[in-house]
Amino acid sequence: MKKFIAVAFVLALSTPLAIAQVTKRETLIARVEAGYFRAMAASGDSPVIDMILLRPKSANPQADGDVWRQVKSETASAVSVALTENGGAMEMFLRKSLDDFSDSELERLSDLLNDAAYVKFQRMMSSPAAQGQMMEAMIASALKLIPTINGILVRHGLNPVQ
Repeated sequence: MKKFIAVAFVLALSTPLAIAQVTKRETLIARVEAGYFRAMAASGDSPVIDMILLRPKSANPQADGDVWRQVKSETASAVSVALTENGGAMEMFLRKSLDDFSDSELERLSDLLNDAAYVKFQRMMSSPAAQGQMMEAMIASALKLIPTINGILVRHGLNPVQ
């Protein structure tokens, strides 16, 4: 009976400590998420949103510019939420990536992600102009890869494509 009381006493004392650690860790992870996801907020003038809406726009030629501005804005919000929502793919991916970080490493990472220079960098990288340049560069890179991939296919006795 004394052993049971001792174990119960230890558990009772350690539970608040464990809860405090989880709370501190969750706070740190939330700060990291906020810093990381800051750049994932899409804007209605993003070329990525334009690309997403290419088919819907061609399917609705009667819609005027005001309607498309609203649709683009709402689509940008929906994309941002889908990327960053709790339980979403990106949030789960980020949390899994942080599993092996200590609390002090999470603090350091949070400080880095929320540093003024990094915040400015994220803002510049997520601008419509930067996104447009990135998309152009990705298309150019993909076009350069086609002959390389076809060469690999031919070397392995397979038929090239495109």
